[in-house]
Amino acid sequence: MLLTFRSRQPGRPWSVGLGIVLEAVSNVLAVVDRSDLGPAKSLYRRAVMVLDTVRRHRQVTVAAMPVPPDEVERRLRAVYDDFVADGLPVRPLDEARDRLHALRADDVPVLLGLSEAMLAPLGFRPNVRPLPVSARPSDAPS
Repeated sequence: MLLTFRSRQPGRPWSVGLGIVLEAVSNVLAVVDRSDLGPAKSLYRRAVMVLDTVRRHRQVTVAAMPVPPDEVERRLRAVYDDFVADGLPVRPLDEARDRLHALRADDVPVLLGLSEAMLAPLGFRPNVRPLPVSARPSDAPS
């Protein structure tokens, strides 16, 4: 049932939301060097279990990883720098890169195949409806 469900809002299929959550939790699991990441591990496992069900569906062709390595590296470095700036303990960058690649290899190809099967673009458009209030912090200059 979920495979054929599409949001009535353009640019907001459930598969994109799942991809956003998986990308965030993959970054945490790859970069952050802490032992108390149980909730993140659980979220990742459950999300991949959903994708395992989708992976077996006859309409979904598992795609190859299309994101250029330079783009993945740029994104990883930005996340890594943000975690360091936030004071989180981080793994060495090379180890984080290897872990992220292993985590993403399990979900990104299925998400791409699902996107193609649903005719739903993979990109997320967050600005289809403007917010009724400012998103700037209160102390930000106008």
